[in-house]
Amino acid sequence: MHKIDKLIKSLNDFIAKVDDEENIEDVVPDFPGLYKLPAIIEDYEITVARLLRAQRKRFLKAFNTFVSKDDKQTLEAFLVFLKSDLFAADEFAEEFGEETAEFLQLTVEELAKLMMESIDKDVPFEILSKRTTDWIQNWSKDLAELMQLNTHKALENELLQAIEDGDSIAEAELRMKEMPQFNRNRARATARTEILTASSRAHYESFKQSPAVKEKKWKHSGAKKINPRATHMAMDGVTIPVDDFFYVDGESGLYPRDPSFTAKNRVHCGCVLGPVVDEDILGLSKDEKEKLRQEALDEMGGPSTSRRNNGKIEDEVSYRPIENIEEWDEKVSELWRNKLTVAEATAIRNYTDDVYRPINKYLRENKLDGYSEEEIKQIIKDISSGISKFDLEDNIITYRGLEDNIWNLPPEILVGMKLEEQSFVSTSINKAVSFDGSFKGKVQMEWRIPMGTVGAYVNSISEFDHEHEFLLNKGTKYKVIDAFEEDGIIKMIVEVINGA
Repeated sequence: MHKIDKLIKSLNDFIAKVDDEENIEDVVPDFPGLYKLPAIIEDYEITVARLLRAQRKRFLKAFNTFVSKDDKQTLEAFLVFLKSDLFAADEFAEEFGEETAEFLQLTVEELAKLMMESIDKDVPFEILSKRTTDWIQNWSKDLAELMQLNTHKALENELLQAIEDGDSIAEAELRMKEMPQFNRNRARATARTEILTASSRAHYESFKQSPAVKEKKWKHSGAKKINPRATHMAMDGVTIPVDDFFYVDGESGLYPRDPSFTAKNRVHCGCVLGPVVDEDILGLSKDEKEKLRQEALDEMGGPSTSRRNNGKIEDEVSYRPIENIEEWDEKVSELWRNKLTVAEATAIRNYTDDVYRPINKYLRENKLDGYSEEEIKQIIKDISSGISKFDLEDNIITYRGLEDNIWNLPPEILVGMKLEEQSFVSTSINKAVSFDGSFKGKVQMEWRIPMGTVGAYVNSISEFDHEHEFLLNKGTKYKVIDAFEEDGIIKMIVEVINGA
């Protein structure tokens, strides 16, 4: 059995067990790397339960303001107020949508990492495609609106029944408190349904980004306690290109449980997706496979990172590596170089040689080495003013290798941290320069640099023009998007924070 097949089997065995266990964290997945899943699902369930309790509390608080002498008149008046005012002001959909998007992105990323590594170690997961992050946003919003609508409809029906039955204020309040739409079981069902959704999307994303996967295969795997659908049994073994749709009962979807299916094909579906691998492509060089992966990402809207603010996903920004270095050099270098003063050009050129050592020592440690304080401050001023004249009009990816873990923190702790470089930061637009076969360092950083960042492509005046250096200004702030250890090397994705 191939590693990817073992992973898929373990993942689906885990999901099947999750449906039966009261405590998700008691379920231990039988595959290295899946150990994070129970805690992620449990956290999401707790969050959904909290949001449902808060929603119920808001409605009950509003209800209690309508207490009057005439029970019937009060319930009818409250029903009118509920439909005309309270439903419109309900914050549940917005809050739930944000939390669900966060959960789906985290889960899809975790699973995609494992799946892509299991398919081909030469092509590890780096970032989700924009197509998938768009899907996460859209599905989270749709699911949130659907859940809120169902709650509103159930609440309206409950009050109508209370009026018809002639309930008292206390009886109507008890009806609202005990509605299943607000209880923990709904939170549990939601969390366990959406792990299935995330798993299915991770399959699709991984297969799409993995050059060796040419087709996908529908696999029927009926779960216990569930009567298998004849139409799903008939789909077993159906193999189609990764981007094609499966057609089931007159409906179409990219994978089992695709939200584009209706409930009749989604609910209690235990089917899975498997990859059909081209062994010839597995035998290609890493560079050839990486080029194919980039082509697939471009087809899916490019790589995308999600900006987060206090844990909430905001607008997405697509970043791209500089593919044609010579062409980009011609586009940006001469225009920038012509803006520089002699002092600025000299300071930057000397920095790329060996002056970077005393400059950064002063910026990091406030210690002088070979220059007076007045001289070093002037050089720093000239470098900063020079690189600030560069107009970065693209969202680009650069690379930087470090000898050691300068933060002295494990990678999982670094994720999400906002950091600041006191010194100037040398990066390269050429990945091979930073991470070639001679690299002996312990950290590989991928820098995502948004347009407008203060930095410059200094290659045209550098003492070492083979380095393709993009120099970031002193005081650059950045956020760690991802960090993990692989083969003894810490690999990081960071994003520059502008305006911070």
